[in-house]
Amino acid sequence: MLITFGTPYRGSLNALNFLANGFSKKIGPFKVADLSELLRSLTSVYQLLPIYPCIDTGTGQLSRVAETDVLPAGIDATRTNAAEYQFRRAIEAAIAARGQQDPYLIYPVVGLTQPTLQSARLAAGQLATLHSYEGEELDGDGTVSSAASPTSTPAVDRYLHALSRRQRASQASTLWRAGQGDGCGWRVRLRTARGACPQAVSRVGSVRG
Repeated sequence: MLITFGTPYRGSLNALNFLANGFSKKIGPFKVADLSELLRSLTSVYQLLPIYPCIDTGTGQLSRVAETDVLPAGIDATRTNAAEYQFRRAIEAAIAARGQQDPYLIYPVVGLTQPTLQSARLAAGQLATLHSYEGEELDGDGTVSSAASPTSTPAVDRYLHALSRRQRASQASTLWRAGQGDGCGWRVRLRTARGACPQAVSRVGSVRG
């Protein structure tokens, strides 16, 4: 059994924002430290890039960071590809292989209801981050988007996108099932549970990303 707390299973838009737009610490209106170049030098920041479609380059369709042809100047395309295909996808493959040989339960505890970056729009080399995904306002824990859910599969995605904002708010206390082998775990949504989504049953490791 593995219990995780706020784990960015499919990355975080914050990493993309830091690489593209930089990051500095301020005290009031005064900048005390510009950490942009430091963050851009860290392989671990690239490994936190989202692996789900999240960038609109002007076509109206979202693409993955590693599949975006033209990235902002602060992002190294070679390191981006290495982070997704040699790191994140390698982890997914290892999880899938272990799930077949020696399945175990994963209990992801995730936070909700906090404003969280969900996607981004790229225009004229500038990246603008958004709190919406495909035009729909979503939430998260402030760092990890609900779009980066560890149990996100086509069936779950269709269910979530079918909910209105009011319905989704009422579902914020739901426990989502994540099946593994003959057992099943629970994705805990940090409130008292009132029900469960029957469509949200999937094998751990079959994340659509």
